[in-house]
Amino acid sequence: MLKSKILIVEDDAIESMDIKINLENMGYEVSAVTSSGEEALPMISQHMPDLVLMDIILKGKMNGVEVAQKIKDEYDLPVIYLTSNSEEKTLEKAKLTEPFGYVIKPYDIVLLRYTIEIGLYKHKMEKKLESRLQYFKNVFDNAPIGIFHSTIEGKFIRVNKALSSMLGYSTQKELINEVNKLNVADKIYNSPEKRPEFISNAIKDDKWHSYKNEYIRKDGNIMIGELYFRSIRNTDGSIRYLEGFITDVTEQKELEEARMKTEMIAWDRLAEIDGIYDSSPIGLCTLDKDLRYIRINENLARINGFPAIKHIGKTPREIIPTISEKIESMAKKTLKTGRSIMGVEMEGITPSMPGVLRTWIVQSVPFKDIDGNVIGISFSVLEITEMKKAQKELFETVKKLKLSNEELQRFAYVVSHDFKEPLRMVLSFTQLLQSRYEGEFDNEADEFIGFIIEGSKRMERLLDDLLTYSRITTTEEKYSEIDLNKIIEDSIYPLKLIIEENNVEITWDHMPTILINRTQMIHVFQNLITNAIKFRNNKTPKIHISVKLERDQWIFGVSDNGIGIDPHYHKRIFEVFQRLHRRDEYDGTGMGLFLTKKIIEGHNGHIWVESEEGKGSTFYFTLPVENNNI
Repeated sequence: MLKSKILIVEDDAIESMDIKINLENMGYEVSAVTSSGEEALPMISQHMPDLVLMDIILKGKMNGVEVAQKIKDEYDLPVIYLTSNSEEKTLEKAKLTEPFGYVIKPYDIVLLRYTIEIGLYKHKMEKKLESRLQYFKNVFDNAPIGIFHSTIEGKFIRVNKALSSMLGYSTQKELINEVNKLNVADKIYNSPEKRPEFISNAIKDDKWHSYKNEYIRKDGNIMIGELYFRSIRNTDGSIRYLEGFITDVTEQKELEEARMKTEMIAWDRLAEIDGIYDSSPIGLCTLDKDLRYIRINENLARINGFPAIKHIGKTPREIIPTISEKIESMAKKTLKTGRSIMGVEMEGITPSMPGVLRTWIVQSVPFKDIDGNVIGISFSVLEITEMKKAQKELFETVKKLKLSNEELQRFAYVVSHDFKEPLRMVLSFTQLLQSRYEGEFDNEADEFIGFIIEGSKRMERLLDDLLTYSRITTTEEKYSEIDLNKIIEDSIYPLKLIIEENNVEITWDHMPTILINRTQMIHVFQNLITNAIKFRNNKTPKIHISVKLERDQWIFGVSDNGIGIDPHYHKRIFEVFQRLHRRDEYDGTGMGLFLTKKIIEGHNGHIWVESEEGKGSTFYFTLPVENNNI
């Protein structure tokens, strides 16, 4: 099965990368990622995605709402908005584009997946329904025979072009208006007394009945028509309306065969549409202008707790009184404005599960007649009770994890800080023992003392790194606008001796001034420069620090001509306590790059390495141009 393709339009690079990773983990294909509306439109033609995730607020000439409107007009693709705290005016404009859902940032993965799945399914169903409805409309409007729906009292509900034409009227609306001033029999029957017999037969059963009948055209001439009609009933057995076909047999009786074929195709398609409606996993219903149920599928009937037939003719107030006020409010607003209301979250209790508070996503859409007049409201209802419960449990879990993490950070600080004093005492006295008595014991004793000193020094370095980690994760130092040229100079100064001893050449591009934590950023550059010197080869060590601006982020690179790193280990080196070499080859605790990664991520950035063995390394990291989330 082909994966659904999704285009991400998000101007926050970290946010878009996170969404991309999560979508791919869900099994979707991310066809492209862009940060601007101008780039999004040509990408749609190029990649033809199945759905677009669109940030409402975008930098550039076009915001997300404008882009979504163009996508709707030109490509007819489902759009789901990514939004946080948008202005009410912007949200009102967004609603006009009729999106397939909203995802609130910071987003919940479960809700993101649900919204996408529902959007894809809804679009698929809408396209299928639209195709079927369009097919029926084309058949109805363009059939070579007259087709009509009328009330039992003889008022036309709808007619097709062929019927209005054969009766001499220029439009369907003109025919309906003229006939409905009186009724079908009195206005266009040459013998009005025949209609009671027609109606009597229609009431008896739902079979097709046929009669020869004479009709009065608009110009007064008589048309002989072959009339076929039957009754369409409500679920309670009452007649909803009459449907029929009229063939002009004044000159052409042979149209009968074509009429029958057209009739079968049209109603087969309607049956397919009915099947989609009734089997939908989403609750669906339609209310008339008096807010009474005229149709409901089994799914919504089960939610409400009554059989579908028990709903017909009743109001929500009679069926689901505890939430009827909210439903009626949405319905009245849709009737008044003629606009859809999308994605309203609603809580309440229904008779199907007394005493249980449930949650749904509810949408209302205007239901229109053939002339575009709003004659009712269609609702779609999706229950998300279990999802909300899972969301709450996830929130509690995250809260507990946060508390646990804070306790772990405090423990790391205590361990690293309070353990240093006894360790320093062990190291000092062992070194004193070595200086006074080295050579007075056997070689094995001297070796053991050396092991104690070396192990103590390694433990001391490890505790220093743990202390650094605890300070990084709990620091209260404020972020400020700082010139990174000064940061690099301050990073190099403590390394002056090792730089001179190894003839290291360090150069850097002119750096920007950005919002950072000074102490943490010095640690980043100091660690990357120290690593470049440590893992040098027999060449003169050369280190270059580069920077370039790309869209809404700065990309920094620290390059060296050292021993390089096998691509197999590119991700591993950023994990805590991970080393690629033995301690007798290269010193270290394996925490340097882990701490560097934590600092960069704390600045809303990302770090990675590009390297091959023997070809040097370049460590890249990004920092946002505007770090508003710090």
